[in-house]
Amino acid sequence: MAFYIKIFSILYISKEYKSLIIKKIYIEIMKENNTNDEYLTLKDILNENLLRDLIIFIVLYLFVLIQSWNDLFLLIFPIITYIFSITFRIINTNKWRIYFGNGTIIYNPLGSEKRIADRLYFSSILLLIMLFWIGSESLSHPQLIDNYNLYFNILFILIYTFGFYWSLIDICKNAKIEILSKEMQDQEINKVLSSLGREGSIQFFILNLIVFLTLNIINILVAVLIKFNLMTTIPYNLPGTSIGGSFPLEISIFYLIFMIISPCLTVIILILIHHHIQDFNIDLLNETIQSLPESRRNEMLQNLSHINKKIIASINSNKDL
Repeated sequence: MAFYIKIFSILYISKEYKSLIIKKIYIEIMKENNTNDEYLTLKDILNENLLRDLIIFIVLYLFVLIQSWNDLFLLIFPIITYIFSITFRIINTNKWRIYFGNGTIIYNPLGSEKRIADRLYFSSILLLIMLFWIGSESLSHPQLIDNYNLYFNILFILIYTFGFYWSLIDICKNAKIEILSKEMQDQEINKVLSSLGREGSIQFFILNLIVFLTLNIINILVAVLIKFNLMTTIPYNLPGTSIGGSFPLEISIFYLIFMIISPCLTVIILILIHHHIQDFNIDLLNETIQSLPESRRNEMLQNLSHINKKIIASINSNKDL
């Protein structure tokens, strides 16, 4: 009851206190709606975009399964890309929870999580379409599978690896921590606390490009060797294998290597970028917010403390010195 009295009392309080009280009420509402900030409920995780992507993915995946695939190894590839996609989707839709009041911090240590999620999701859908196509061809034109072997081996791994490469291609531009504050018309702050910089951006871009090109050059060479029977292969049964005397799809052990290396290297690159972005100059932060009112400085430090626990300790140690 006392909480609602606060709301109605705003109408009778002088203007200079209204903004302060509204801000306090907002924080109280946030605390009531988030009794445990460390954990997210299923209701917090699920949203319209995530459910839409999940339903489309499940429907397409079921279309592939009903073709009666006996060997499910290739069906793991779209699952991996979709797991990455849904992870970044959840991060993007819940990142606002680390902010309080009129937050003024742009926190993108992994670049644009929404863009990464969209690109990985697109890759997972393409992989499902490829599987559905080769499965349908094995049922309707089983005698042609041997002709498709080379093209499928090249395109399937290309789409899989390109999904991870594409998701990181412009992360260097968007990965940053930035402070934005506009107290008055003559007092505006727009300062980038941390970013990869030109040199770091070039290094990560080249690393990402080299990984993508290396994996696909190896895959093309392996696919050509398989085409001319110059390499030991693993027969992979499709839904229509053995219909009309058709042969299975020929793949290699490199499929397993590609499946593991591409996401693992992506995770390593993301960790390196995140670590670099998190390590920003505390002195630059102090200098940036020095001109702000004390209430705004405390609000920013509170936001940043949720991002990096070492910030408050570093600032306190600087004050002691």
